[in-house]
Amino acid sequence: MKINVNYIDNELIVEDNKILNIEIYNKKFFYRFIKDLNLIENGNAIEEISAFNKQNEEINLTNKIEILSDFLDFDLYNKKYSSDFQKYIVKNSEEKNIDKIVKEYSKVYDLISNIVNLIDIPITIKNDFDFESIIKSFKFEVNFFDNLLNNLIDLLEVKLNLSKEKIYVFINLKSYLSNEDLLELYKYIFAKNINSIFIDTNKYDDLNDNVNKIIIDTDLDEFVI
Repeated sequence: MKINVNYIDNELIVEDNKILNIEIYNKKFFYRFIKDLNLIENGNAIEEISAFNKQNEEINLTNKIEILSDFLDFDLYNKKYSSDFQKYIVKNSEEKNIDKIVKEYSKVYDLISNIVNLIDIPITIKNDFDFESIIKSFKFEVNFFDNLLNNLIDLLEVKLNLSKEKIYVFINLKSYLSNEDLLELYKYIFAKNINSIFIDTNKYDDLNDNVNKIIIDTDLDEFVI
């Protein structure tokens, strides 16, 4: 896939056997680019950014970009990630267990209805529940690690199970990972054929040959390495 950004001279080539590293030293430019990616992630179309597949057919990037940032407050309990874990549970549950849970839940509904009927207040309980809504009613806590790398891999494993078509954009992740952990993450990305872009505001050495790098300096000059 190639992504064209009308304020970046070079095409951004995203491949599952390559990692795209973009280093942006101009803070205003960095903010503009990340803001546009965030808008795309949240379902908005951006005229300045277009994408094309290997057949040079234009494709829609809306909702196909997943931004991972704020690693100091990286919390697998937050609403955004917990929703993914709930979907993962729903998708990977066996039919026999789903039927059993729904039947048991209906018994709970009947018991609660009996209690409500004894109350002299006009209360109606909605009974349009299904397995997914039952799962959403539970609060799940992920037993995450103190190690950021392990948490990232767990999260990516869930997200890949739900969709393999997304492009994962890591913002300034290299500030939080050792070279050893970064190489382990690269290894996982290659093994899973993940389309990924690393965007950083500092200069870093290349640790792998399967990396394409674009540098945009403070004067907005571009260099392809």
